Amino acid sequence: MNRIREKRIIILCLTFIICAAGFLTGCGREGSSSKAATPDYTPAPTLEKSYTEEAALESESDSQTLSSGVLRTPQSESDKLVYSGSIRLQTLEYDKTMKSVHTRITDAGGFVQYEDETDGNDSWYYSTPSVSTRYAQIEARIPSEQFESFLDSLKEDGQVMNRHINVDNISQTYADTEATAKAYEIEKERLLDMMDKAEKIEDMIAVEQRLSEVEAELNSYRTSLASMDRDVAYSTVSISVEEVREYTEEYDDSTFVSRLKETIKSSWSGFLWFMEGLLHLAIRLLPFIAVILVIFLIVRGIVRKTESMRLAHREEKARIRMQKAMERQQKYMEKHPGMPIPPQNMPPQNTDNDGKE
Repeated sequence: MNRIREKRIIILCLTFIICAAGFLTGCGREGSSSKAATPDYTPAPTLEKSYTEEAALESESDSQTLSSGVLRTPQSESDKLVYSGSIRLQTLEYDKTMKSVHTRITDAGGFVQYEDETDGNDSWYYSTPSVSTRYAQIEARIPSEQFESFLDSLKEDGQVMNRHINVDNISQTYADTEATAKAYEIEKERLLDMMDKAEKIEDMIAVEQRLSEVEAELNSYRTSLASMDRDVAYSTVSISVEEVREYTEEYDDSTFVSRLKETIKSSWSGFLWFMEGLLHLAIRLLPFIAVILVIFLIVRGIVRKTESMRLAHREEKARIRMQKAMERQQKYMEKHPGMPIPPQNMPPQNTDNDGKE
């Protein structure tokens, strides 16, 4: 391994020297007609191609060997099973249940991965707050060997409203990932051997580039394997805890007398509720009634004044007609003394009801 590190350092130094020499050579061409001989390092395409083909063939051969081996047949070893489940509890003693659930998680060797707690009392700042109901959502990781016993133990912490269990067999995926990682490990070892045997700079650069790619892929597959091992070792359990209140039945309908009392009580309560509603309605309509009453009085006053003016006008017209008739009668008597007054000279009779008034 020390020799590999030394060769990597030598490769970096030589690459830097080549770049610097090329830069200085380009600058020297402008000031001098003489050309300095500088070595031209170019990758050997034949070697890189041969290496790529060789590595590909070796990797394919290794993969086929591993595919036909034990890793491809998980039936010969324990299956990789991932357990997950959920349970919903209702409880009258919320604080006690929450404490018991956390204790059971710890005793089982697990840990809480996520927890969310909600208080449904939105009127806590009122003088008479409503009854609060709390709710909690917990996501725990439990060792797989304790999975079923842990779920069974939660029955003692409240009323189980729902329970769900799921098992996912990832044996095939795990075997494929492990085989690919093993192939990359073999390729890495052979690349390290090729690095020790490489003598040319071009070979070292080609091997170093491929080695970096193999190490990146190998780390990715190792991370996936570690994640699957963790999921197999620790199951995921989702726990919902709901706080409920005890319901007390106060109505006793066992006897006729009790039912009759309850009917009378409910009827009287309904009557009082109806009268209270009417009172509230009257109070709410009182401002509108006052405004309507004022408008009615104003309109009534205007109508009465209009009628009185119309009556006075009619009386004035009747008085004028009467005065004219009397003037005609007086003139007739002056012209014909002792003669009876003809009907056409009689003063007209007022037949208007308003005039009689």
